[in-house]
Parts: sequence; C-alpha cells; structure tokens
Amino acid sequence: MPPPAIRWNEIGPRLVDLVISNPGMTRLHRLGFTTTGLPLFALEITDAPGESTAKPIVRLTGAHHGNETVSTDIVFGIAAFLVSPEAQPLRTIFSFWLFPVVNPEGFEVRDRYNDSGADLNRDYGLYWADDTAPFSQPETRAQLSFSFHHPPVLSLDYHSEAEYVNTVYDGSSVTPPEINTVLEFGEVYAQPASLEVIVGYEWYVANGSCQDFLHGTLGALAYTIETLAPSNTTSIVSANVGALQDILAHLQDRMVCGRVTDTSGRPLRARLQVTAQPQPFLTTASGTFCHVTDADPIQWVVDAPLFGRGTFSMPAASIPDPLEFQLAPSTASFGAFRIVSAGDLGSVANTVNPAYQALGTPDGLTFVLGRDGFVVLDTGLPLRNGAGAELTVVFDPARQGARVSASVSDEPAGTFAACGDYTGDFDLDLSTCGVTTARYIRLANLLQNPQAALDGLLISPSSVPTAVDDDSDGVTADLDCDDSRPEVGPGFEELCDGIDNDCNGLVDEGYPVAADGLIDCTAPDAGPDADGSLPDADADVPDIDTDTPDPDGDADQPKVQDGVSCACRHSGSGPHPGPFLVLFAIGVLLLRRKIL
Repeated sequence: MPPPAIRWNEIGPRLVDLVISNPGMTRLHRLGFTTTGLPLFALEITDAPGESTAKPIVRLTGAHHGNETVSTDIVFGIAAFLVSPEAQPLRTIFSFWLFPVVNPEGFEVRDRYNDSGADLNRDYGLYWADDTAPFSQPETRAQLSFSFHHPPVLSLDYHSEAEYVNTVYDGSSVTPPEINTVLEFGEVYAQPASLEVIVGYEWYVANGSCQDFLHGTLGALAYTIETLAPSNTTSIVSANVGALQDILAHLQDRMVCGRVTDTSGRPLRARLQVTAQPQPFLTTASGTFCHVTDADPIQWVVDAPLFGRGTFSMPAASIPDPLEFQLAPSTASFGAFRIVSAGDLGSVANTVNPAYQALGTPDGLTFVLGRDGFVVLDTGLPLRNGAGAELTVVFDPARQGARVSASVSDEPAGTFAACGDYTGDFDLDLSTCGVTTARYIRLANLLQNPQAALDGLLISPSSVPTAVDDDSDGVTADLDCDDSRPEVGPGFEELCDGIDNDCNGLVDEGYPVAADGLIDCTAPDAGPDADGSLPDADADVPDIDTDTPDPDGDADQPKVQDGVSCACRHSGSGPHPGPFLVLFAIGVLLLRRKIL
C-alpha cells in the first residue's frame, strides 16, 4: 500500500525536523498567517542561510490549490535532495526558497480554494480579473512582499493533474519578446520529467496567475509544472528532482549576474532592461541581479529613483567579472519604478501592450489600461506631501480625452485613498487624497472610448524626503522601510518583536519557528548545548573554555549573544527526529542523481 498523502498537521513538524537535521544549510521562516491563523511557512536552503549574499534565488512552490497534494510531495522531495551531500555545489551557487504549502486552509480540507473561497492562483497582480482587487488574500500578499524583497531568477510552481510545463502567459495571447528563452528553459525541464511544454493561454485562459505576475512584473523565468497525481508519488518526485537538476545546470551556463551601486559603492535597488528583450527585472536589496538573455551585444539600461539612467553595452562573450554598474545621483524628475499589478485588459490583451511601458518618465511608449483596466505603480521611494504637486501623470497626447480615477497607498495592495477623477494629463497633490505620504498609485480607466494610455510619471525629487528622519534612527525616510520606528532600518539587527527590523521582508528572521508557526523569543540558539543535550529553552551550561567567555560558548550551535540576538542555523525544539532521519536517508538515496 502506498503511504497516505501528507496532512496539514504534518507539515510544520516535518519542516522543523528537516531544519534541525540539517543545520548550517537550512532556515525555517514564517511569512505570516492565513485568515484563520494557519502559518505560512518558507524554507530557505543554501550555504549560510540568512546571510545577505549575491546568490541567484530559485523559488519552488506547492499547493496553491489545496487538493493538489502531489505538488507538496514534490517540494518536500526537492528539499530532501537539496540538503543531501550531492547538492552541495548547488547550495554554494543558489539560494533556494521552498513553499511546500501556499494554501494551508485548502490543504487542510483538500480543497482548491482557501477558507474565503479564493483561488489563490487567480489572485496575483497581472491580467487580473475579479470583483475585488488582486492580492486580496493574506497568502498572496505574503508572496507579493517576499517576491519584491527576494526577486527570483527562476520560479517553479507545482500543480496537478496534467503533464505540462506551462509557460507565460496565462492571461494574454501576446508573445513576449523573450519567448524563445522561455521555451528553451521549459524544454530543458520537460524532457527528463516526460512533460510537454505549452503556452498557458493556448491551453486555457487564467487571469491573475502566479507565473504571469512573477514574469511580467519581476522578469523571472516562471513556470507552472503540471504533473499527474498517482497514489504512489515516488517516481513523480524523482523525475522532478532530476528535471530541476537539469534546468539548474542550464541556468548556470546561461545566466549573467552582476551588481548595481552608486558611485560610492553603496548597493541600489534598481530596475534593469536589455533593449532586445525589454522585460524589466530588479535587483535585490544588496544591489545584485541575475538574468538570462540571448542578446549580443547586450545593451543594458539601468534605472533607480534619484539616480541618472545608466546605459552599458558589451559583447556577450566579454562580460566583465565582476559585472558592476554604477549610477550617479540626479536631480531630474523620475518615473514609476515597478509594476505591482494590472487588470485584465480585455481586447487590449491580444495586442502588444506590456504594462512595463508605463514605467519611467514619458518616452512615447504607452500602456493602454483597457476598458475596465487599472494599473498599480510603485514609485520606488515614499513620497511626502509638500508645497504643490508631488507628481504628474502623463498620457498619450492622442488620448487626452481619456478619464481615470486615481488613488494612493503606503502599501502595494492597499488600502488606497481616493484622490479624484481626472481627464488627460494631471498633477497629483497628496493633500487632495487626504494623506501625507504614499508610495503606490492606482490608476483605473473610466471610459470605453478613449481608453487611457499611460506614458509615464514625472515625480519631483523634492517629493522624496531625503533629509527627513522622523524616527531619529540615523536612516533618512528615503532609505528606511519604516521611518516611524527607530528599531527598523536597512541592515539593523533583527529582533524578536513581530517586526521586520532589517527591512528584508522577513519578520523575526533567525529565531526558532515552531511546528505551529509560533516563534520562540526565549530560545535564540535553539541548538544542542555544550553537554550535547537536546534543545531545552536555551538553558546555559557552564563555560569551560576561558577563551570563549560568552554563555554557551562551547555549544555545538553558539549564538551571538545569549538572550540578545540570534545567529540560529536551525530551529525549534521537541522530540528527537530519529524515525524521520531513517525515512529521510532512504528518500535521499532514492532521489540522488548526478549533478550536471
């Protein structure tokens, strides 16, 4: 008899056991909770997890639909492979982020939808079509925040029950300029997994899918992997582990990685494009990026708010190592930094009309919102109300009769404060919206004819409070992710306080996450004490090494300072994971495959 499918109440314990058994290469995170209080787990696997590195990010997700349990089996099977000795070379190159269950509520009752009745794989922010708004659920809002802070170079989203590598786009019939690259990588994955590559729209139309959002707003190579769901999933898991190895080997050969800084060497959050394949992609908070392009020579265009545009050209065979782009400060107006979401474009979805043409300052390339369409733009930095307008919205000169409603927010998914309805180009003063700060602007089309065609924004540098430090933490508001809290700032120490102290999108990072998703602030090292005992609420043992005066200085897993901060490499406490280790070892033997 095959083993029964894993249940929700087994997910947390299994993740905790996996992390305890593999210190130094794993870390368990909790991104938040569902509406009913179930934890949203994320498993990080890499060498030295938790450290800010330049490694390209690979994102692996299961159970967007709670009744597709084989997808969770595959993600756990991949996790077992990634912590094996065979995968050590991959851990030095990539940072893997695994989400075995995106939809805990649906998974708990074996339902496609969460408890609010939402299909989470229709709640992302591109080609979105529904009655509310994209990112309406805590599960997808958690993914939105994570993806911006940790933009992936590759995303594999597992589903069942079909036999496809499903590629972009699901919500539009338009072929993106980079389609050859998309199909190339799809074929690399499909062959060892015995799957067929198919463009999503040609299979069936799906609005608001995760893969469309990740590719269309962040430039990731994003795929939906559809597999069969046999009662015994061993062969399916093994095939997908092998396919992952193949696509990672191909990615190593094809990707170009680099870094964007200012002239002093400080890393920048920047947007990059390659002119031949202009889908934008973003750097991490460390200024790093990785991207795949067929262009030769490669013409790079690099933008960051408050910095002048950089253009760089190089032959594909002569890319510098290290590859670094430096941008100089600028006092010129700047445009929107990234697309957060855009609605179903109706008939416009069948024409070349990429949302990214709304980014930057006006350049004659426009994004038509569509009859019932909208767009949410991230200005890249918080704007503050001052004298006069903070920004100007510019439309196609030939469509100045178009009319839109405008609203703003400090959060990418809202709530949005209404500013008013406008015809043609208009100046926006935040005081008309009843707010003092905002970073996100939502524009919604109001007329069937003419439909609004957005050319870009003109944001005044004076709207960005570069000299303001409301919380007196030494970080100005333009660089601080929360200028109302002195304990929050880029690179700050992560405290166990329910807040993202270091501005990396992760709350209470490094503190032990228990199987129920609760975080233990009283046991920061959560590892064996010096006497070799199991974790025990971090009771100190006598220090016998005079060269190491800190408490627990001789422990197998020492922390930074006992009771103050945490440098954990594994989490949780509980019974010895012996039975799991036996099963884990068997699984690794079954799944091992030569790295190409």
